[in-house]
Amino acid sequence: MKKNLQIGFLIDDSLDRFDGVQQYVTTVGGWLEKQGYGVVYFAGETKRQHVYSSPIESLSKNIAVIGNKNRLSVPLWASRPKAMKILKWYKPDILHVQSPFSPLMAGRIISLKNELGFKVVSTFHIVGAGWIDKIGTQILGASQRKQQSLIDKHIFVSNAAKNFAGNYFKNVTGEIIPNAVDVSKFRVKNVKNKQKKKNKIVFLGRLVERKGCEYLIHAFSYLKRQGHYQNLRLVIAGTGPREVYARDLVKQYKLGKDVAFLGYVDEKKKPEILADADICVFPSLHGESFGIVLLEAIAAGSIIIGGNNPGYSEVLENDERILVDPRNIANFAEKIANLLENDKDINDLNNSLPLILKKYDINTVGPKILKAYQDVLK
Repeated sequence: MKKNLQIGFLIDDSLDRFDGVQQYVTTVGGWLEKQGYGVVYFAGETKRQHVYSSPIESLSKNIAVIGNKNRLSVPLWASRPKAMKILKWYKPDILHVQSPFSPLMAGRIISLKNELGFKVVSTFHIVGAGWIDKIGTQILGASQRKQQSLIDKHIFVSNAAKNFAGNYFKNVTGEIIPNAVDVSKFRVKNVKNKQKKKNKIVFLGRLVERKGCEYLIHAFSYLKRQGHYQNLRLVIAGTGPREVYARDLVKQYKLGKDVAFLGYVDEKKKPEILADADICVFPSLHGESFGIVLLEAIAAGSIIIGGNNPGYSEVLENDERILVDPRNIANFAEKIANLLENDKDINDLNNSLPLILKKYDINTVGPKILKAYQDVLK
């Protein structure tokens, strides 16, 4: 493909946030930029323009809502004349839209396809976390058939995402190209003797119910009550609406000296926090189409435990040693204890987890996305 190819990433949400979809577009966009391709982000309301090296064009005002059991930023009406003017300026060859998308913003932008001559590639990211999300997706799918027909190629980040999309969007088929991680960003130099146990468990994520942090606190308390882990510590990195409840649980169990809340963590600090753990635990209950944070922790050199939901189990290749039902507190605690004590499993995982990581490195995934662009340009 020609190196002056211009690729526009289209996302309804704000790039001021740095959740999974934002990580996807900026990781892929950053890699494409390094390969010599032109990149521009067409996003919802975004103020932190200086954070990214490629230009960002905000095409709508956004409001905060709850969706997929998360806080999201959704766009209001995007001006078609404004969008037309901006896209004529950048002249994207490919418009890579993140799905499912709003008919009020991304949908209106891709409707300019025939007038401006770009091709449209879609990446579908979600698995509904509840019946409200599923009903909303069903309504969205029924109302978007004309806009969906403008998409030249569909990509899904996992089998779970593909199956979910197939249930609610008519005639949506395509290939699975997974999420990607820039592994080099999480390689922590001079990590303090990873073989020496620090008796530290780390949770990093939003403090919302479905991410399961409170179940980790229950399991941590269970371990402490066994009397064998008096030096064990839990570090909770992240913020969210369940933080007050999580702090109350810690007080209830009298774990104040053993649990540290770090609050919001800047992206630049994540690798050190993940690398400094014996075990990183991500006990998400449901609603996960993938598991970027799992790969980030592996890249930082840590052993992990993940919630046994479709997205996480696919990434972790259904390894029962490191998948857990967070609601089963005794079994949850037992799996943590095993990875604190069982040297054989620890050594096996230290060998096998980096092999998993190779499949999701941006240097593996990036060329597959380029091939998808090449296919539609033909």
